[in-house]
Parts: sequence; structure tokens; C-alpha cells
Amino acid sequence: MDGLYLNMSTQNSFVLWFNESVKPSGREACITSHVDRFFEKQDISIAEVVSLFGLAITLLEGEGLAHSIKAILVIPLGDSEEIELFDTSILARIPFDHEPPSIYFVDREIDKIFERSEEYKKTISVPFSVPKSTISYYRCFRSGDAFDNLWEFTKCLYLEHYLEQV
Repeated sequence: MDGLYLNMSTQNSFVLWFNESVKPSGREACITSHVDRFFEKQDISIAEVVSLFGLAITLLEGEGLAHSIKAILVIPLGDSEEIELFDTSILARIPFDHEPPSIYFVDREIDKIFERSEEYKKTISVPFSVPKSTISYYRCFRSGDAFDNLWEFTKCLYLEHYLEQV
């Protein structure tokens, strides 16, 4: 699946960024980038974004980093005044106009760190092909500071790479 919808310029740009940013950092850092920086065009499809995520997984596996670092694709779906439960209509139109999707490389142990927040999370099936060992979920959340200040919630679609279970 990786590279399926990506031209060589996009692939080369992403590989260069990965080699300069992710490989040297190892598992100590959270590295992230908006995906639009790797494309030479404005109109990016969900297939291209997911394909870039697949390339991220392939690079982690190829460098032997997948056991310590996981890739996460986050697709922003806008903000909300109240917590919004998942509704399948959300997937009918995934806008990239609010904020472009981002790819994160994070330590696999990050879930052991407590994050003060308010959230709703639901595992979902998405209407497009995703790389193997990927969990898809919808999340509507706000940070502890946002909660304290009564700020809005952020809605996102997540694709998260998990190691295959033996």
C-alpha cells in the first residue's frame, strides 16, 4: 500500500525529512509534520494522505524502529462547543480546509504517561483502505487547560499503527 498514490517527488521529500528528523531523534522525541509540506499541489486526496502514512510505517519497519516508535496519522475534523459523539456522517466528507492532516512519530510507551484531558474516543471502520496493523478511531477532546478555560473540543480521525500480535 505504501507509495501507491505518491509521486516520486512526494516520496523523496518525505524520506529525506524522515532521515533528517525521525531517525536521529529515536524514541526520545515526538516528531510531527503537516502532510501538505510533502506535496507539490494543494488538492490532496485521502488516498494520498493514507499512502504517505503507509510509507511512514514502511520506513519505521525498514529501519528497525517500529518496536520503539509508532506512526500516527491525525486528520482534523474541526472544533465543537460540546463533546460530539461519533456519527457515520462525519466520514462522508473529510475536510482538509480547517487544518491539514499530520503524521506523528511517538514513543510506543507514550500511553503510559497521564494526560489531563476530557475526551470521547471510539474505534471505527473507515471507508478507505488503510495499512495493515492500523487501528482507526474518532476522538473528540480538549486538553486540561482547555477544560479549565471552557474552550472548545477538537474532533479528529486517527489512524494508529500497532505491532502485529504473535
